[in-house]
Amino acid sequence: MSGRDLLVRGGALLAAVPGPVLWGCVAAGLVDPYTASYVMVVGVVVGFFCVLAGPWAGLGEGRDGSREARLLDMLVLWTIMSTCAQLGWELPFALLSSWLVGVTEHDTWAWLWWAYGIADSRYVIADPFVVVMEGFTSMVGGPLEVWTILLVRRGNLRKAALVGLCVAATQWYGTVLYFGIELFEGLVHVNTANPFDFWLKFLVLNALWLVMPLVQGFAAVTVLTRREG
Repeated sequence: MSGRDLLVRGGALLAAVPGPVLWGCVAAGLVDPYTASYVMVVGVVVGFFCVLAGPWAGLGEGRDGSREARLLDMLVLWTIMSTCAQLGWELPFALLSSWLVGVTEHDTWAWLWWAYGIADSRYVIADPFVVVMEGFTSMVGGPLEVWTILLVRRGNLRKAALVGLCVAATQWYGTVLYFGIELFEGLVHVNTANPFDFWLKFLVLNALWLVMPLVQGFAAVTVLTRREG
C-alpha cells in the first residue's frame, strides 16, 4: 500500500469510526460521555489532517506526482470529507435542532450533537444563526459538493472549478460569520476552559472551513483563468 493510500484510508477510518462506536458505548453506559467526546474529536482532527496530507506523501509513487495533480487530489478528498460532515452531521443537526434544545449528557440519543454542544452551546439552544447556517450549507452546499466530485471524475475540470468556487465562497463566508459573531459577543457560548472543547472542537475543526475554501477558491480561479490549448 502506498504512503498516500495508507494516510488517506487510515485517516478516513480514524475520523469516521470512533464517533459511532463511542456513541454506542455511551448509550450502553460503558463510557463517560465527556471523555468519549474528547476521544472522538481527537480522532476526527487527526483523521482529517492525515487524509489531507495523503496526496503529498510518497513522492514518486505512481500516478501523476506533479504539484497540480496532488493539489487536485487533496481538494477532491477535502470535498468528500466536507460532504460527509455536512450531510452526516450538519443536516441532521439542522433538522433536529428544535429537539436538541436543553439536551444533556443523559440524552444519549443526542450524544453526537451534544458532544459538540458542550464546546459551543449555540448548538443546544437552537441559536437561529447556526441553525440557518448549518441548514443552508448542508442542504445547498452538500449536493453542490457531490456535483463537484462527479464533474471532476468525468474530467470536466472547468465546470467543477466553477461549482467548487461557489461552494468555497459560501463555506468561507459562513465560517467567518460563525467565528465573527461569537467573537463579537465575547465567546459567551464557548467553553474556553476546556482545551478539547475550545482548541479542537471550536477552533481547529472550524478553521479547516476557513483555510480549505481559500485553497479551493485559488485552485478554481487558476483553472478558470487558464488559457486552453
